[in-house]
Amino acid sequence: MSIYNDDNDLDTKAIPVFGLIVLLACLIIVNYLSIKAGADSGGVPFIAFVACVGLLLFINPVYVFVFCFVMHVNVMSCFPYLWAKFLTLVCMFTVFLKDSKSLNILFNDKKLKVLVFLSIVFSLYLLLINIGFKSELSFKIFLGNCGYILGFLTIIPAYFCTLRQPKKLFLSLVVVAASFLFVYYFSLIYELNLFKLENYERGTGAGVDRLAGYDTRQFIIFFAYLIPAVAVSKLKNISKYLLVAIGILSYVILILAFYRLVMFYVAVGAIVSYFFIRKHVEKSNILKYFFGFLILIFTTNIFFAEYFAEIKNLFLGTLDYFSGTGTDSSADARFDFQFPILTKLFFANMWTGIGLVEIKALQEFDMMGFVDMPLMGTLTAFGIIGMFIYYLKFFVLLSGMQTNLYHLNDSKFDPFIFFVYSTLKAYFIIMITFRFFYISWELTFDYQQAEFGLFAGAFLAIHQHIKSAENACEEDG
Repeated sequence: MSIYNDDNDLDTKAIPVFGLIVLLACLIIVNYLSIKAGADSGGVPFIAFVACVGLLLFINPVYVFVFCFVMHVNVMSCFPYLWAKFLTLVCMFTVFLKDSKSLNILFNDKKLKVLVFLSIVFSLYLLLINIGFKSELSFKIFLGNCGYILGFLTIIPAYFCTLRQPKKLFLSLVVVAASFLFVYYFSLIYELNLFKLENYERGTGAGVDRLAGYDTRQFIIFFAYLIPAVAVSKLKNISKYLLVAIGILSYVILILAFYRLVMFYVAVGAIVSYFFIRKHVEKSNILKYFFGFLILIFTTNIFFAEYFAEIKNLFLGTLDYFSGTGTDSSADARFDFQFPILTKLFFANMWTGIGLVEIKALQEFDMMGFVDMPLMGTLTAFGIIGMFIYYLKFFVLLSGMQTNLYHLNDSKFDPFIFFVYSTLKAYFIIMITFRFFYISWELTFDYQQAEFGLFAGAFLAIHQHIKSAENACEEDG
């Protein structure tokens, strides 16, 4: 028995409207109840969460995974209960209740096996050394740091869902992302305060404040990386416009929040993703989309000229700061105050770090270097050993993953799947370049461990789909 077969929903043309509606309704209900209950009362949200898991499991296990994943990464930042990270992670594995044998069969994929092994090693390192030896290890501390310790294990159900029902998984994530963006902008325009937004000056001479500081989840930002793949694909117009709109609107959040570096590396990631698929794109489309992009920028500049001027001032101020001719109070605070403290702590605990619990405690005293200067912060928290174990996953993930579409038959394989695969590869490359040296968010925000698991699982599973298509074409020809 093998899980690598044609038993998936890629060829299914019907859209599972009922399942998507129920999934969305469950997310709305649990998030609404969490907002009403607040952080101190999680009884009602707990009951609602368990009931929704049961209902979605009855409909389709994929919806359970997406529901639990979205609640785990806490998209609206209203689900902060101590039990939340652990329970949502455990419930993701209920996808195997109806197909328990597949849990063992999955590990025929050697890369998946190695990545899970490295994840377990990293988890034990955190529990026994980084947390256990550096501070008191208790069940409460375990629950509070469960996202860091076990979050990456989402790779297992993500791999399974992508192999068996990739269409349902992708459509579910599209619906969730689109719905979130609608609620976000609706809340922003009508000042409903559904999101924890921060407004403050950026300190570079720009005359406009940060309008909506919100840490958008990576599975939503990923749609911005996906814009080139969507634009050149053969998707129906309505699907193409929807996906491009999601990508653009997710990127606009970064602009509103003035996340300068994030804007830069996401744009670079989109360019890298196009670089991977360029050989499979009709050359005539390049000029068409290039001129369309110029028209969009020109039109937007007409209606939002003042805002674009301030963004320009912001970036010019940033360049002036790094060239030594300008000031940036935010950067000065990081380098003048936080960097010396982190450096001292790092050299005192170089190999194993000061501990995750200890560095999180420093944040309570406005020591935000763990987030503001992530490379130094994560080295200080986890040590050289911890960082080596963690980033070894990327080497395993990206090595030996060459694929192509040259000899694949479009009637047997949807090229869009290959484009998603190429975009995921671009995303991982950006993670170990820009995000390693400066952002490194996977080790500073615990929910990004689960997002990393989602992307890694999908990446490996799509690779299996492509390999199966390649083998089928070789047999036919």
